[in-house]
Amino acid sequence: MKGIPISAVEKINPADLDLLIKSPYKYFGRLIEGRRKFITYEEFLWLNRGIRGEFSAIYILNNNLYSEQFPLEPNFSPATKNKLLEYFSENVSDTGEIPAEVDINDFAIIFNGVKAYKDILICAYNENEIPNDSKIETLNLFDAPTNLDLPEIDAENFIEIQDESDFIWVVQKIIAQSPKNIFLRISNYLGDKDNLKRRIKMLQEFFSPQTKIYCARPAKFEQTFEHRAEYNELLKRHWNVNNFRDFTVYDLQALSRGVKSTKKVSQEQIIANIVKQVESCEIGDNSKTFSSPLRLALVNRSFSNCPQYILPKSTG
Repeated sequence: MKGIPISAVEKINPADLDLLIKSPYKYFGRLIEGRRKFITYEEFLWLNRGIRGEFSAIYILNNNLYSEQFPLEPNFSPATKNKLLEYFSENVSDTGEIPAEVDINDFAIIFNGVKAYKDILICAYNENEIPNDSKIETLNLFDAPTNLDLPEIDAENFIEIQDESDFIWVVQKIIAQSPKNIFLRISNYLGDKDNLKRRIKMLQEFFSPQTKIYCARPAKFEQTFEHRAEYNELLKRHWNVNNFRDFTVYDLQALSRGVKSTKKVSQEQIIANIVKQVESCEIGDNSKTFSSPLRLALVNRSFSNCPQYILPKSTG
């Protein structure tokens, strides 16, 4: 079972990766004697030689909502979890001792990486441990969608999907909490966007009875802003110039439709938008005075920042 928690189908004979690494032969015998019908992908990676020798047909039930990275059910001790995060370069504190017989390096046979993200663990598997074998067949849980059309709607509250970790966390949130509606913005996704859209469509089709999943439209390109004399005073004082420069930027709404359309945006507009957002977050009668140290610091550092627009590659 790849990307599927073993706890969903196995209650009596649970997985124990500490014991698996410590005593693989004993562990394999326990699986056979217990007649467990399903095993985790981690167990298969470690025991695949024995399993291939014992069975004539092996089916990998693959949760194809995920791609390359998968949620990891922590079927090991908290100490092993911390050692894994430390081994794969996550900074954690040691909370205990793993069994002396368990070498944390052995887990590299199973994983290419393990990390903590928000309240879940995410892993990448060492697929090199699986040889080409006609006995092994992969069965995907979900059918591929026939089209990738994802209509977008305006939404103020949304979850930004920038990388695979964000998406995995969203899937886990939908499974665990069954929210009525969920809004995703994918315009800034750094990976294969078509692959992401394909999996969002599968999510929509499967979870639609309990959760409605929408794609949030990128922020509309607004060219109106509040001019303040203080901006120009700071510009003159620190950079000895009178006027703000214009940038050529991509229109994200057009870009989300696959159209590379550009517009001009002033440095002053970027600064004004940042100041407006900061002011909307502040509380109290003093929030409208421009002398706020935080706001002043933001303005002083904002000439090179462009938080809501993507700059196209310079042609100069």
